[in-house]
Amino acid sequence: MCEALVVSAEERTGQFHQLQMLAKRLLDDVAAALNRMHGTGHSSRYWRILLGHWLQRYLSILFNRHATLRSALERYPISHSRVLDVANFDFSTGDTGELIGAANDPRWNHFLYARLLRELFEIRLETICETTGVPGEADKSDALRASETVPPERPAAVRRLRTTARKLLAAASKRLTRDTDALIINSYLPPRQEILLFAALGQVPQKWDIRSLPRWPADPALRARLKALLPDGGEPFEQLARAWLPDFLPRCFLEGYSALTSMAEQLPWPRRPRFIFTSNNFDSDELFKAWTAAQVEQGRPYIVGQHGAGYGTHQFFQTRFAPEHSASDRFLTWGWRDDDQRNVPAFLLKTAGRKPLPRPTADADRMLLVAPVVANQITHWDSIHEFACNQEFQFNWVRALPPKLRKKITVRLHHGAAHKNWRDVERWADAVPGIPVDTGTAPLEAQLGRVRLVVFAYDSTGMLEFMDLDRPSIGLWYGGLDHLLPEVRDDYLALVDAGLIHLDPESAAAWTVRHWDDIPGWWDSPVVSHARKAFSHKYARRDETPVRTLRHLLLAANSSGRVA
Repeated sequence: MCEALVVSAEERTGQFHQLQMLAKRLLDDVAAALNRMHGTGHSSRYWRILLGHWLQRYLSILFNRHATLRSALERYPISHSRVLDVANFDFSTGDTGELIGAANDPRWNHFLYARLLRELFEIRLETICETTGVPGEADKSDALRASETVPPERPAAVRRLRTTARKLLAAASKRLTRDTDALIINSYLPPRQEILLFAALGQVPQKWDIRSLPRWPADPALRARLKALLPDGGEPFEQLARAWLPDFLPRCFLEGYSALTSMAEQLPWPRRPRFIFTSNNFDSDELFKAWTAAQVEQGRPYIVGQHGAGYGTHQFFQTRFAPEHSASDRFLTWGWRDDDQRNVPAFLLKTAGRKPLPRPTADADRMLLVAPVVANQITHWDSIHEFACNQEFQFNWVRALPPKLRKKITVRLHHGAAHKNWRDVERWADAVPGIPVDTGTAPLEAQLGRVRLVVFAYDSTGMLEFMDLDRPSIGLWYGGLDHLLPEVRDDYLALVDAGLIHLDPESAAAWTVRHWDDIPGWWDSPVVSHARKAFSHKYARRDETPVRTLRHLLLAANSSGRVA
């Protein structure tokens, strides 16, 4: 088996910034080409809102596959390869979200590697048909079948009740929402706080139907025209990305663009909204993006709330290059600020108005290890190899614990693990037999009854929430702090010094043994209390009047205009 392609933290950072600069150059050229294709005159900002996330992922995926293949060919004496016939394979997806599924699909990746081999590398290729045993459409791999797994359905009566309630709320929203009301969709506030926010703004609460897009076939002639309009040039990888982009562009931006914009215009949403606010729909909701991009060009304020952990702290995810940040008028953070006036400190939206969680009871004797889900293959580095190392890191922590503590652990998988082919349950059973593994379908807080300590095995939103809700928890992080921006690492080192984050499995196990008998006492100790409160104020702030504060921030952003 080929060794994983692993680069230094400095190389990864350099590659990331190169890709972001390339995305910026390409966006301007793609915007000009699509404007000519569709007879429009939209700004680059319009197209950044619409396809910015797709473009960044396309470049990361292509860079990773190209670099991985090049590394393998340099390391090993490969003389030839057997590949499926890639000539007529359609690499385009229906929309932004489908690219993530494609990047995880072994068959899609096979054709991508085959095309790279055929067009860029001097190696003899033998073309084979899909009936020779290579996984194909008729013989799907376990990974692809797993990606299509449907979660268990609720009882029919519950589904009917929810559907009826949703339709009634959507009908009421359509009838009672005024043309100048703000559009607030997926604010990330708890339901009660969101209703209170609507009341504070003098609006009826909004609940809108989810609408799916039609399926459009790819049109080779249209894609040939787009390719002719896109300028070439640049270093070799940029030339590749430019040449192949027309073949990968989602169909909703080309073949289906006219229908997409028509559907967006017909949405029963405010015609002249006071402002637009979301914390979620900015990535893969094509109708929302098309509607918002058009409204933004008419001068409507576009405000985005922080979606989760990583914003303002991570080097590679949720960065200042992300369209929800770079294309919005204001970005409401969970407390942090920097030198960008677009970033406005707010509070942790998800826990607004909530009381702290109950402390562990005297008979609480369990540990809950909250594990991440295997990563989507959309990064410019090998995310699967990194996830495997992270999981081995977790195994080593459990192995380092004495048996009496080891048997107190329950592993909680991410609910998305059921849709992957990583076989987490079997891997845990092989690595540390006898450890209970929960599939993560029940709410996390419902599992806290007998839990004394929660351990988050990644830099997660849940860890920020538990800090805000004052529930004893720690982080067990593989890879150190290299994923963080240099300017925030001191804030995290304060958590390391207080024992709130652990970067080594053996020392984390020793810490667990030392503090297990009095976790609440450790949590409330002066050093730990000061560290977590200082960190929370900056990255998971609590606000005692969240609705009043958010109303003020939204209206202030509405009146202050766009930051360049």
